[in-house]
Amino acid sequence: MNEQQTPHTSPTKTSIFASVSAPLAFLFGIITTVAVFSFFGLIALGIILLKDNDDTPKRTNTNTAAAATNTNTAALKSSIDPDSVRYTKGSGTLTFVEYTDLECPFCKTFHPTILALQQTYNGKIAFTTKHFPLNRHPKAEREHGAAECAGKQGKFFEFIDEIFSVTPSNNGLEDQVLFDTAEKLGLNMDDFRSCVENKDYAAVVTADAVEAQAVGATGTPFSILIDGDGKILTRFKGLLSDSQLSAAFDQFLAQ
Repeated sequence: MNEQQTPHTSPTKTSIFASVSAPLAFLFGIITTVAVFSFFGLIALGIILLKDNDDTPKRTNTNTAAAATNTNTAALKSSIDPDSVRYTKGSGTLTFVEYTDLECPFCKTFHPTILALQQTYNGKIAFTTKHFPLNRHPKAEREHGAAECAGKQGKFFEFIDEIFSVTPSNNGLEDQVLFDTAEKLGLNMDDFRSCVENKDYAAVVTADAVEAQAVGATGTPFSILIDGDGKILTRFKGLLSDSQLSAAFDQFLAQ
C-alpha cells in the first residue's frame, strides 16, 4: 500500500516588527530615518567646512596668465593709488604688485619665480611686494611688520628674500629668526627691535591687506599688473609659472 506523503513546509519567518505593536514600529521607523539623514547631513557639512577653510588657492591650470583668474571684477576696485607702492625692484612702464603672506607655503614656492622674472623684465616692469597676512597664519602679521622695519633701513626686499628662504611656512617660523635675519643683514638692532616691538608699521600692513581684498584677493599668492597711473590691467590668482606670467607681461607691454 502506498504511503501518502505529506508536503513538507518550512517554518514561517517572523519579522521583528511583527513582535511589536504598530505604533512602536512606526516610531522606530521615524527614528531610523532621522538618524540616516542626520548622518549624511553631517558628512556633507564636514565637506563644506573643509572646503571653506581652504583659503589658500592652489596652482591654476590656466594656460595664459592674462586669463589666470576668473574673479568677477565688476564690484572690485579698478585701480590702486600708485603712491601706495613703497618699494620697487627694477623699473619699467608697468608694475607687478604681489600681495603675499610670509607664512604661506604657496607664496614660498612662488617667490623664486618672481625673482627670476625680475631679472628678465628689468627695465620693462617694476616689481613690488605688499602685505596680505592671512588669519590662519597669526605669526605672519608680525613678520610683515618686521619687513617694513627692515625697509626703514633699506633692506625690505632682502629681508623678505631671507625669510622666505628659511621659513617652514604654515605659521612655523620662530620669532627669533626675525632678529637673526636683521642682524645678518647688518641692520641697527636697537632700531629694528624697537620698531618691531612697538608695531610701528602695523597700520601699513593692515592698509595693504584691506587694499588686497578690495582688488579681489581672497587668498595668497595674489597679484596684479598696473600701469603708471595705478590702473589694474589684469589679476593673477594662485601659483603661476614663469611662462604664464611672461605671456601676460608680453601682451600688455605690446599694447
